[in-house]
Amino acid sequence: MKLNGDTVEWWGKEKFQNREIVITTLGKDGNTEQHISIPNDRILCDLCGDDIMRFPIPVISNNALCGRCYNNYGGNYG
Repeated sequence: MKLNGDTVEWWGKEKFQNREIVITTLGKDGNTEQHISIPNDRILCDLCGDDIMRFPIPVISNNALCGRCYNNYGGNYG
């Protein structure tokens, strides 16, 4: 599906399992990586930071959107 020229994917909760953030720091001895696990039950809108509780959710350019942000983008989340 396209919205404003962008592809919209609809992801279920299972697509958000076993995620992590990797922070790479450049130091004088080289790069170090820190891996931070994200709890499976904590899914946030990448635009406003609100908790997402209803699924499936729209994902645009690898960004998860809550219903309000999707509607503001021009969609109709209902």
